[in-house]
Amino acid sequence: MSRIIKFFIVFLFTFYWVVTIFFNLPENYLTIKFSKQNTTFQTFLFQRWGFFAPPPTFDDRLYYVFHKKTDTAFRKIQPIEICKNLFKEKSRKAPFNNEEDIFDYIISNSLITIGDEAVRFRNLKAYSKQNQNSLVSVLNSDSLFNLFFWNYIKSSEPFNSLLNYSAVIAKANPLLGVVDSVEILILRKNIPQFSYRDSVFKSNNDVVVFKSKKLNIPKEYANKN
Repeated sequence: MSRIIKFFIVFLFTFYWVVTIFFNLPENYLTIKFSKQNTTFQTFLFQRWGFFAPPPTFDDRLYYVFHKKTDTAFRKIQPIEICKNLFKEKSRKAPFNNEEDIFDYIISNSLITIGDEAVRFRNLKAYSKQNQNSLVSVLNSDSLFNLFFWNYIKSSEPFNSLLNYSAVIAKANPLLGVVDSVEILILRKNIPQFSYRDSVFKSNNDVVVFKSKKLNIPKEYANKN
């Protein structure tokens, strides 16, 4: 009897860690196929593996600047910080926060992708300045570079996800009234290492990663539940 109990305990232990590792793998065909089971697993056996990760060096922040149309012009409304409010709502509704968890996943990955692309384009611009004979030397012009970068980003899926989410925010905040357009602003705040937390040379300035032009809010997403 004791051997059966030991075997059962070993089986449960092994099964738990296999499932845990499986649901923490990067996205692939199998993890997407078992997304419903992953939701159940995260609800009852959620774990924060970030404890074992190195400390972050920056913090991305997303702002929506809504515009309200008047009789004569557009009036800009106070920017709304998105990530902090989303985290608060996610914590408030836990463990029944599946919708907020999905939004958090989409927004966070979109910010990371756009931030990485911004760094890549700036490195490309720096390279073009050092290689005047390069085909990419046309990007030496700041106006051409900004136009090329903007056209590239606005056609990407991460940016469209942020734009669509602006409609969700506009609908969820009745105090905004009727808004017609939005600007998307992504800032990156440097986080000093712990050993340099008191240094007078540390930088607390927000770096503008990306700023969009004024765009119409997608009405089809605002009309959804």
